[in-house]
Amino acid sequence: MFVHLFSAVVLLSICAVSAFCQGNISINVGPPKVDISILPGRSFTGLVNVTNTGTVPVHITVYPSDLSVDLDGELSFLEAGTTPYSCANWLKINPEEFDLVQVMSVPVRYTVEAPENATGSYAATIFCQTRPQQLRGWGVATSARVGTIVVVTIAGTGFKKGEIISMNLSPAIRDRPSEILITFKNSGNILLRPKGNIEIKDIGGVLWFNLPINEDEAGVLPQSSKRFRVPLPTVMSPGRYKFSATLDYGGEELLLGEAYAEVIPSYTLAAKLMEQEKPISSPQPSEGRLTKREKREKPAVERVDQAQIQALYQEGIRLYTSEQYMDALKIWQKILRLDPSHSGAKRNLSKTAGKIEALRKAKAK
Repeated sequence: MFVHLFSAVVLLSICAVSAFCQGNISINVGPPKVDISILPGRSFTGLVNVTNTGTVPVHITVYPSDLSVDLDGELSFLEAGTTPYSCANWLKINPEEFDLVQVMSVPVRYTVEAPENATGSYAATIFCQTRPQQLRGWGVATSARVGTIVVVTIAGTGFKKGEIISMNLSPAIRDRPSEILITFKNSGNILLRPKGNIEIKDIGGVLWFNLPINEDEAGVLPQSSKRFRVPLPTVMSPGRYKFSATLDYGGEELLLGEAYAEVIPSYTLAAKLMEQEKPISSPQPSEGRLTKREKREKPAVERVDQAQIQALYQEGIRLYTSEQYMDALKIWQKILRLDPSHSGAKRNLSKTAGKIEALRKAKAK
């Protein structure tokens, strides 16, 4: 008895992976994604090229499918016509089946016919799937499918509406820094690609980081939500911080979000930002004495002289010039805890954080 093993590839952010390789079976589909803008009642025709890059002939079936995206960008593929923003049933495909020998390509023509009453953005996937083939020496058969994502926007229609619905932090684990988690909801009916930044300041107003949100311009489908992850460049020093996010989704207004979080002495960030909480103001002594609460909230200040701060500053310079950026960052942080007005440490902290972020991006490529 043979078992049919079905293999699907993850396609989106919204962008696509459009190649599959399993044993002797290997196929590519291009382009991975198509953005189409048409008027209501009009049509658009395009081509998808399917190439057999494997070592055996394959039989291909082409069909439309719906797609949905979860908070973290993972895709699910559904029967055509399932989602409210589906355009799968607008697609006509030719040919729908064909044989494809090694190294050869076949162009597949698709036509999108938009209804007269269509408004906003719609999406579907054109899948190319191989007929199941038995693996030599195994009692199983494999089938591969890859696809092109089709996003259709009806020109001159629809509305843009977005909102930040939550801001959280993932906890730091050992020496791995936390991530800021910003959940954005697309409440309109047009595909949105929000971009922005988030500033992190301590209670003294010192800017620690200014980090980008959604640099890759990942799309958020209508009536869907997406969680954007912003990794912190380093584990942060203990203290209370203010997080200010700004998002531009292409609408009439910018979205603003503020929250506060406490970094506890174990260098573990609180798991959830304390939203809508006011910053702690510096406690004022009453007749030279502090209440129990003021004593509890008053930050501990380590007493050091300027000679010690200067020694730390020189050590930070040494670490920075030797490209030990993480260690240098910790030195600038320590100086600013001791002397929040130290302009050189503020400037160097921002510069060092930029170096760390640039290295992280280069490593990710």
